[in-house]
Amino acid sequence: MAIDMIEDSELSALAPSRLGMRNFANDRMDYMGKKMPEYANLFGSQIRDYANRVTADLKKRLSSDCNKIDVSIAIIQAEIDATIKRSATEKGDQLKKSKAAIQQAQGLLGDYQKMKISNCTAIEQEKKDIAEQKFQENLQSITESAVQKAKADASGTSIVDKIKNNKGLVIGGFILVIGVVAFTMYKKKD
Repeated sequence: MAIDMIEDSELSALAPSRLGMRNFANDRMDYMGKKMPEYANLFGSQIRDYANRVTADLKKRLSSDCNKIDVSIAIIQAEIDATIKRSATEKGDQLKKSKAAIQQAQGLLGDYQKMKISNCTAIEQEKKDIAEQKFQENLQSITESAVQKAKADASGTSIVDKIKNNKGLVIGGFILVIGVVAFTMYKKKD
């Protein structure tokens, strides 16, 4: 009966309605003109939705292929680092959203690392084996070329052959020695 009396009176236009304040003119303001609290985020649903959207967008850009999973892990880590740096200056709900996004991204990072360990170990081992085999082949070819070069230097080259090859150097050295001896003998006479 009291509700009927309020609704039928002229003062009902000034009273808060059941769905909002000021006769639906502005549901976000109370009768004093202050902002009303939002109850939609009472249990953190908006924060979770934001974190889920950010993680879903990040996951769309990533590849779970074993050849590109390291790049995906690096992208996730860079996204986490950027969000951490950005959250240093945030406050309130935005800080809560950033923290939730960081937690979701860390979970995604863990999933990709588990995927790499469980699915990509055989491929990683094959890559290491191929790299090791190439290294051994290069080492063997370098060793063989060095041995062949040493054999060529050692075989057929005697002191006489070396002197013949360096004839100009030997003659120049001989002239230099004679010049030094002549100079010292000339000095002694004076």
